[in-house]
Amino acid sequence: MYSKALALALALTSVVTASPLDKRQSDNPCQVAYRACIASGVPIDACRCDSTFCLGEDNDRIRSFCATATATIVRTSTQSTPAPTSTESCTPYSSATPTPTSFSSISGIPGGCNPAHPGSCPTPTAQPSVSVPAPTGTPGSSPTKTDMTWALNSLTRYCGEGNTGCDYNFEIEANGKTERCTVIRMPGKDAATESWSNQACSDYTVSWGYVAQPAPAFAVVTVVNGKELAWFGVSDINGQAVTASNPFGSGQYPNTTSPVYTY
Repeated sequence: MYSKALALALALTSVVTASPLDKRQSDNPCQVAYRACIASGVPIDACRCDSTFCLGEDNDRIRSFCATATATIVRTSTQSTPAPTSTESCTPYSSATPTPTSFSSISGIPGGCNPAHPGSCPTPTAQPSVSVPAPTGTPGSSPTKTDMTWALNSLTRYCGEGNTGCDYNFEIEANGKTERCTVIRMPGKDAATESWSNQACSDYTVSWGYVAQPAPAFAVVTVVNGKELAWFGVSDINGQAVTASNPFGSGQYPNTTSPVYTY
């Protein structure tokens, strides 16, 4: 049950990235419907869910996520979504890269600034808080929404030159306490688009699910503490300006909150 709860974020990733290239071409009816959805002013979460179902990538986990993500959305126009064009199966992402037991700082960091190592960089500018809906269900469980709210704050990511590794630094604000966490990933390549799971921070376990399409790319962060869990959305994760001191994939991201579920 525990592992199934954590798999939601990674399942979102595999559902999107498993689709063949021809499905994402500009003349594909699913993409046409997606662009029309965005143009009509419907919130992007609803359009993303429509696009996923249109592509035929449908399962209990995705339906649970989209049910909550679109529950409060009122559409001002009615649009048809083409029938699914395929029924391919997908396999949730599984990383074969072990978590390193020791780490040497990523080379080539101008000025020695690395957000994953507190004290080496200036304090990030405060970002506005953004609320992201959480899923209503987890396969094989009956999650119950509580009256608690957790926050994911001060999220920064620094990816080294060559996209071989990224350092993540963030704060989990929960149950009246703040836990500062650092996750260091060195997959060797494609670090800015990597998904990972089961990274420990004190009493919490954190997973990061990368979703490439529909663009811009975003991430779903799953935070678990015992039988409590929350999902957070981080938008446009690779969209910040690339500079000498801010390589591709690096950036600072807005604070976000989420309701807490028990299961």
